[in-house]
Amino acid sequence: MESPAGKSFALGLIKAAKTYRAMLDMGLLPQHALQAVESITPLTSIERQLLLRCISSRLESEDNFKKIVDLREAYGKSLAIDLFNVAITIAEAFEGYPIFRCTDGLTRDLAASYGRSKKDPSSLMEAVKAVAETLVVYPPKRIVLVADRQISFSGERIAEAEGVLSSVSQVEARLSDTADSELIRLSSEGTIISSSDVVIVKKSRSILDLPKHVFVNRRIYGKNVIDMNYIIASLGMLTFSPL
Repeated sequence: MESPAGKSFALGLIKAAKTYRAMLDMGLLPQHALQAVESITPLTSIERQLLLRCISSRLESEDNFKKIVDLREAYGKSLAIDLFNVAITIAEAFEGYPIFRCTDGLTRDLAASYGRSKKDPSSLMEAVKAVAETLVVYPPKRIVLVADRQISFSGERIAEAEGVLSSVSQVEARLSDTADSELIRLSSEGTIISSSDVVIVKKSRSILDLPKHVFVNRRIYGKNVIDMNYIIASLGMLTFSPL
């Protein structure tokens, strides 16, 4: 069975994804559903993370999908960006690694699973510049950058990102000990949130999938994006082209 980072999905992994989704739809919690799948099909740690991050029940997927707003809906409004979550996903794609369109329609990566979440500052800033290029078409009234204080050099990175995005809109940078809670609180105040974090998405009102819009703007969306709904619906081997 090939890894999700390989050039194809093995039939066994497709069957595991289908079974996992079916278990979730039956009401099992993710960890219990995963245990049930592994009693049938052994999975690598990467494959387990893929299922946990990118497949949710039909009901949860539909609920999250309804929260997704288009880029133009952020025009003239407040937008909060989960800085490292968004920048790492974009950097992963720019570096040629697979990106996943999950069952809830949001774009996610497996950087942490592969130990690639500590990106070079230059890679992160290239991602932020791509965000600026994308947002300038429909600039928000205000951008709030949120980053976890515990992440190494987060102060430096958020300051650099603030400088880049200030060409698009008024920017406020917030370092927080509880970045997730800060973003959820901002959502409760009517701010649009850009994050693919499952907890944040579940507790937010409106979600902007910035990585997707960056990839569309750069004309690379689809070239290295694996659609998990297509995986679940498929019966054989699936391939994708590198960026």
